[in-house]
Amino acid sequence: MKSLTLYTPDEKKASNVLYLKDENGSDWYESIDGKLWGEETVKIAFDAAGIIRLMDADVSKLWPLNLSVAELKASTIPAGISLNGAWVYDGKKITPRAGYAAEQASNKKQALMAAAGTQIAILQDAVDLGMATETETAALTAWKTYRVNLSRLDTSTDNIDWPVAP
Repeated sequence: MKSLTLYTPDEKKASNVLYLKDENGSDWYESIDGKLWGEETVKIAFDAAGIIRLMDADVSKLWPLNLSVAELKASTIPAGISLNGAWVYDGKKITPRAGYAAEQASNKKQALMAAAGTQIAILQDAVDLGMATETETAALTAWKTYRVNLSRLDTSTDNIDWPVAP
């Protein structure tokens, strides 16, 4: 079932229920009740980019709003698969998402840079005001060195040697 979206059926089977239909007009709940899905398969829900967002053997546990759903033999599901955006489905098979590791590394780098900036700002204030102890002055230099080393990291590679925070 592709591109499931919200709709209001002509005849509601229950009140306070949200209904989904696919791009062909097929009702999501009818597909579950009608035994469209195999019992020995794994169902995956993926977005328009193919990124897998949901996965379960029991199709009734999925809520695939704005997603598409496919079922695969359990033996075709890669070991260690997670639902963190790292895997894609191309209509035939599941593979690691290209660029995911670099994206995660870039996010980590930015978070570490922000944390270092916070530490540096506090220590720099103490130095600027003439209130810094020798330990704080040394810590300021260490944090600045750390931040420069972070800024020089190439997050597009697989093996990143992350500097250790002071």
